[in-house]
Amino acid sequence: MAIQLVRYVMAIRNNFVYEDYKAEENIFALCESGSFYLDDTVQKSVVNPEEGAYFEKGKRYLRKANTPLKLHLFRFEADEKLIFKSHITFKNKDRIFSNLELLKRLNNDIYSENFEYKAHIFNDIVNLYKFENTNLSGEKIINDEIVSMAVKTLNQDFFRNVELTSFAEQYKISYVQFLRRFKVETGMTPFEYTARLKIKRAEYLLVNTDLAIKDISPVCGFENEYYFSNFFKKRKGCSPSKYRAEFSIM
Repeated sequence: MAIQLVRYVMAIRNNFVYEDYKAEENIFALCESGSFYLDDTVQKSVVNPEEGAYFEKGKRYLRKANTPLKLHLFRFEADEKLIFKSHITFKNKDRIFSNLELLKRLNNDIYSENFEYKAHIFNDIVNLYKFENTNLSGEKIINDEIVSMAVKTLNQDFFRNVELTSFAEQYKISYVQFLRRFKVETGMTPFEYTARLKIKRAEYLLVNTDLAIKDISPVCGFENEYYFSNFFKKRKGCSPSKYRAEFSIM
């Protein structure tokens, strides 16, 4: 995923200009001092110093300062949807404190534009968040109990094409609510999550086994070889047989 910082500003506010706010661009706000209430229609929280908030383009938020604020605002573009939550916390407070100190120094620098350094700091913050919210196994840390159960089931039984409406029914929420919560936690829809599991299994079997493609298809949850081949080619840019051939000499 490529993330590009477009603009950075440091802002001091007694309150937000618009408390009821619809984001026109993707903005990450890192709080240096003060705190504010944030409601993204899914979760209500309070953003404190050395924490952040992600305002996703096109989404509406309610926000209100509890105390005077000093914020570092990063407007950015990404070639893929980020998996940020609206309220962003960090375990490594020292790292965030260090980045805030660097931003202070850069803001006092009148000899250069230093935008490149600010972009590096922003990427460091993004990578820290991603690292802290992913286990070394690649499994994302999920706090929502319903989504956690759904992800656990998918990881075990994705090839069976699990009917996910059962999770919504079990916990007495609408399927639309379930989809929204799943996307908030994982950054993708259940279909996309399942698709990635299938592709990962297919890649492993193509490279590390001699199974025929027609035998790999059902193991990865596809009805037949034709559907599997089309699905794989659309996502990887080549057929399963070509993918296998490219790695056969390794």
